[in-house]
Amino acid sequence: MKKLKAFSHIILLLFLLATSIGQKENLSALELYQFKNGNCDIQTGLVLNVDQDKVHILDTNGHIQSFDRDNIQNIWVYQTLKHPFSVIHLEDGLTKYLKKVMFYADDQEKHEFVGWPIQFIEDIIVFYDLNGQSHLIDIDKIHRISEVEVNSITPPKFENAKELYFQASFDPTECSNRVFKPSDPNNILTPIRVINDQIKIHKFFSEFENGFTHLTRFQQRTAFYPRPYMYNRFTKFGILYMHDDYKQEFPSLMPIYFRWSSGKSFSGQGEYAIGSTPVQYLPNLEAVMNIKASFKTHFLHGYFAGNAIALSAGKDFIIANRGFFSDYFSNIGTDSVAVTPHFNYLALTGVDWHEYSLSGGFYYPIFGILGNDIFREVLSSQASPIVKFQYTTESQRLAFIYSQTDISQSDPSGNDIKLINASEMGNYSSMSDDSEQLINHLNSFSMESSFIRINYDFQITDEFNIGWDNVLFSGIYDEKIDSEAYQVKYHHLITSVHATKSFSEYLSLTSKINYYFRNYETTQANEHEKSDQNGLSFAIAIEFII
Repeated sequence: MKKLKAFSHIILLLFLLATSIGQKENLSALELYQFKNGNCDIQTGLVLNVDQDKVHILDTNGHIQSFDRDNIQNIWVYQTLKHPFSVIHLEDGLTKYLKKVMFYADDQEKHEFVGWPIQFIEDIIVFYDLNGQSHLIDIDKIHRISEVEVNSITPPKFENAKELYFQASFDPTECSNRVFKPSDPNNILTPIRVINDQIKIHKFFSEFENGFTHLTRFQQRTAFYPRPYMYNRFTKFGILYMHDDYKQEFPSLMPIYFRWSSGKSFSGQGEYAIGSTPVQYLPNLEAVMNIKASFKTHFLHGYFAGNAIALSAGKDFIIANRGFFSDYFSNIGTDSVAVTPHFNYLALTGVDWHEYSLSGGFYYPIFGILGNDIFREVLSSQASPIVKFQYTTESQRLAFIYSQTDISQSDPSGNDIKLINASEMGNYSSMSDDSEQLINHLNSFSMESSFIRINYDFQITDEFNIGWDNVLFSGIYDEKIDSEAYQVKYHHLITSVHATKSFSEYLSLTSKINYYFRNYETTQANEHEKSDQNGLSFAIAIEFII
């Protein structure tokens, strides 16, 4: 039985595909059904909807007809290239099943039509539009499906319609008043399949019911997706290039990354990455070594990014790996003032509705603070809140991110903060005894920090994307070492512009330029100093699509 069903589906697909090639007129390959119930009521047409009780069809006179599902005794299946409808009357019962469908064709161009779903074959939906054309649409190709404003539709008429005679095999004496004579012998259609068994009839309608239910749920899900796919569908291997003289943040330890995705359109989707990539919800604009995972399912979404070297909350990262950052400290100078953020991990989850998205979560930041000839690594023993609002359309994405951190310790330990003499940053050797003892001289410290980030992306064409990011990162760090107070106030304004160009199906190039403006105010023993710093960094990523 399964083989027979699969074979009939293949035959139907071949029939529809073969008859849809090279047509210049509104010709249409159709599969029509004739139903007979126990009262000898016979109707022929297209199935528009099946529920638990009723079968609704568009009959050959262009009207909607309904049958009690359990009262149908016979079904005849026909295939034709001829139009069975001379006119379709857009009554309320008909228009409620109309759909406006936007889809991508094989040429990747977007097309649309208004019509009825009339058949379901695996993941392919057959639509019959108001121009009399059949469309075989893979559900993954559907870009948008919605209800139709009936007032804007003109009832269709078809000049090339033919009056067809549907030959059936029932006893004429049983339904003598239902035997029709053809006006043209050439318009006689012979059924390709007859269904008389009640079990098979039940299965026939169940397949339709499941198809309509699946399509309805699919349409409902589109309310939670501004795009069919929220993530890039390609698997990519990337190589990152950054010149050492133009790095403004702690450099990534491995200049490669791997990114892939999963899922179906308007359904559960995900994107994953490992390696050196920017994390779009951090105050950092340069790439960091991380692992990332994003998911979207119905009205829920989530995001996770973690430091691949120091994933655990509160784990130190900068001082332990200071040997990798020698060029960074050589560029800024160990006698200067600097505040550079990093992180352990962040996690977000939230809800979506059409173009709008709101999420919240927690964030474990790390702060590298250089000043007064000491480098400090402030750790997060507790989570900081982070929120995100996002607006997404087919070609644009705008996101606002905000987070605030408050850390205060009156008797700190090495689990709260790490200290080292600034001159030892960038060395692979062990910490000196003086650096080891700094934590014992630290009486207290506090850290108040916040950042606002705005991300904007614009997809100009399928091959070209541009974007702009802006970060305002500010805060105050206070400490007392041997009862001597030291304070650093900082304000960072960072602007970034990036562009991505695809050169083929297998290669794309991303370039990014970041401009940093940093302002610092330090206070120590009634001495107050101000300093401004400007910096520029750029990166190029070559991506291979695999």
